[in-house]
Amino acid sequence: MRLRIKEAVDSYVSMAALARQIGVSKSTVSQWVHGQIKNLQADHLYKLAQVTGYSARWLLEGIEPKMQSELTGSQVGSSTTEQVSQEIGERKVCDVSVAELVKYIQAAG
Repeated sequence: MRLRIKEAVDSYVSMAALARQIGVSKSTVSQWVHGQIKNLQADHLYKLAQVTGYSARWLLEGIEPKMQSELTGSQVGSSTTEQVSQEIGERKVCDVSVAELVKYIQAAG
């Protein structure tokens, strides 16, 4: 996951600008990139995806499509916690379970 986060961060104008958009410090983003933070919060992962255009699911699990622009109409907002849990299980990556991420995305609407 660290390399996927690094790719998303590197695609943005600057680490400082990205940190401001997400609502975290530049140091926090740097720690994500270098794998020093093991508990990336679901809301931060979701905001990282929103701001950079990468798919939150790709950032979390490496599951295609990589970019939000590549999502089809049936993929956008169609996943429920149950569907995602059945599909890839209740694995936790950096202390963010897929179910937690889906709940956050649904709540953010």
